Amino acid sequence: MFNLPEGTPIDEKISVESGSIQPFDHGVISTWIGRRKTPTGHRLVRAGRIVAWVAESGKGKLLLAGKDARLRLEDLESK
Repeated sequence: MFNLPEGTPIDEKISVESGSIQPFDHGVISTWIGRRKTPTGHRLVRAGRIVAWVAESGKGKLLLAGKDARLRLEDLESK
């Protein structure tokens, strides 16, 4: 995966539940697993809502987007 530009850190608890409103208007929520140097996926936020997902497939250098990426991130975070 790749890094996205860092913004202002948020001290509030962030919920990635479906339909939740984020404590910031625009930005990205990155998901990290293990001790990797790069994230495994990103959630893109616009107007306080998660509007897009991008994630590694776990099989080579394939990227997932949309519903497939959302399901992959939810699966990784549940472990």
